[in-house]
Amino acid sequence: MYIFFVIFSLLLAPWAHAEIYKCVSNGKTVFSQQPCAADAVVVTPKVHTPSSEEKALQGKNQADMAAVSRRIDRDYGLLVLERRIADSDAAIINLMRERDRVDAELRAAYEQALSRDKKAIKSQMTASKREFSTSIEIEKDRRAQFKSEYARLLRSKE
Repeated sequence: MYIFFVIFSLLLAPWAHAEIYKCVSNGKTVFSQQPCAADAVVVTPKVHTPSSEEKALQGKNQADMAAVSRRIDRDYGLLVLERRIADSDAAIINLMRERDRVDAELRAAYEQALSRDKKAIKSQMTASKREFSTSIEIEKDRRAQFKSEYARLLRSKE
């Protein structure tokens, strides 16, 4: 469909060209696509063609802007990764605090429990430790990935 549109546009291009006429009517200057009076003058627009120096300067400016854009993208990526590392550190601390709280609660319950209930509580303590250890290790792996990506971005030139 896109190709059809392009070909159709190219076929219509020769008819799109029009002259511009300038007329003075009742003391007012009027521009039109058709002669508006007998004294209508065809106006040829002045189109600035850049010199080779201007083209070179434009190319340099575009290259400079692209470099600045890449630097901004890199710096933004570093900021995002810094935030993710900080969030990951906070998540690890929260998991450790929660683990310690749950462990303290289970130890208190173990001390107060009857001997027949102690086995179940001991099993809960083991499962809780395993669950928290797994969660903490997963979060530490995520943090290590963020730090690795951060170091890679720091080493990059732009």
